[in-house]
Amino acid sequence: SAVAKTTAVKDSGKAAIGKAPSMASIAENKVSSLTVASKAHPLKDAWSFWYRPPISKAHGFIEYENTLHGIATVQTVEEFWEIYSHLKRPSTLPVVSDYHLFKKDIRPIWEDEVNRKGGKWVVRMKKGVADRYWEDLLLSLIGDQFGDAGEDVCGAVLSMRNGEDILSIWTRTAGGRVLKIRETMKSVLNFPPNTRVEFKTHDSSIQQRTAIEEQRREKANQNQGGDRRHTQRQSHE
Repeated sequence: SAVAKTTAVKDSGKAAIGKAPSMASIAENKVSSLTVASKAHPLKDAWSFWYRPPISKAHGFIEYENTLHGIATVQTVEEFWEIYSHLKRPSTLPVVSDYHLFKKDIRPIWEDEVNRKGGKWVVRMKKGVADRYWEDLLLSLIGDQFGDAGEDVCGAVLSMRNGEDILSIWTRTAGGRVLKIRETMKSVLNFPPNTRVEFKTHDSSIQQRTAIEEQRREKANQNQGGDRRHTQRQSHE
């Protein structure tokens, strides 16, 4: 059962670690090698951890993919806990940073071939609850609690923002089966009854980003035009 799988994942993790997780810096704890227990518990799918730090506006526009940092790929319960126990709790991350857990070889970007025709289920959360929901979601994913619908799951993202945090599950399609993903998500995370879980296609996200970029370019061109006119006026004075 789903409950049994989650319990097994948690118990295996405790056996592998043997002590409470130490939430040290990601940068200081890059794991160079994994000590795998002799009786490892293989996951149905291999999963990759990613992190995206805040990017200063002083750096100008940077492609999202170029801001992502791969942390590690895990294939067993023991490997998962070895990596997870060295990651900072989401609540301690700086604002405008993201955690990602995606199936191996799927990049956490809209344009990835597997993601391109899909979308995401999105939940906006109040501050202070992200740690619990993120951990429960990760355990449900690696514990295969989504059943057949799990084939359509690409990964999960947690975005730390000002005033709220955003949890999402990315899907490979935008068809009917993704409804099962939403219902499973609501069930395993035990959201309050009035929680809104909204679907957004990656196509609409790309269109929105394109519109924002066009506005940014127009504004930059207007500013440059104003600077040129100001310079011309000064040269005639």
